[in-house]
Amino acid sequence: MRYIKIFQMGPPIPELDLSKVVSMANKSTDIFNFSLGDRINTVGSPDQDGQYGFSYLADNLKGNRAEKDLDVLIGVIDSQIYDELYSSTDEDNKCIIISVKNVKSILDRARKSYTDYLLCEIGAQLLAIELRRTKKNISIVPEDCGQPWHKETKSCLFDYDENRDDTFKKLMSPQLCTKCKARRAFGQR
Repeated sequence: MRYIKIFQMGPPIPELDLSKVVSMANKSTDIFNFSLGDRINTVGSPDQDGQYGFSYLADNLKGNRAEKDLDVLIGVIDSQIYDELYSSTDEDNKCIIISVKNVKSILDRARKSYTDYLLCEIGAQLLAIELRRTKKNISIVPEDCGQPWHKETKSCLFDYDENRDDTFKKLMSPQLCTKCKARRAFGQR
């Protein structure tokens, strides 16, 4: 069993119920055990563009790794992550940061909840972490678009694209494209 703890970072997000995310995540898998951490109240101020650097947030999150058996920490924040990423992981594959900033209109249009969105992002990032742990030398730098992410838009969990409509499509039907499915546990290129 892999242990994952989810933390809300920064000011409260009224529309967000992370206990529901934890409950739904635990119902959907027997590989991971999700739990809820205490809210991390202080994350400092964003830069002049209103964004946080990913490393800054990940380091802040790692400061909360009190339990040694935790495999992955997940931070959820209502601020932009550098380069307007929806989510990202650190080099050690131990931290995931997910931004809920500017997704409300997508969620309303898709008739999905913050829980749906977070479960989609968590699933994609955990699959990406598993790949990176089994295959070495895969870049995590967003601009490199390393596996399993791809720039071709296929309404796949691993579409790497800033187009909000593509995120809408992924939320409506979270799935892997034919090429990603064919990798079979990501063992192929």
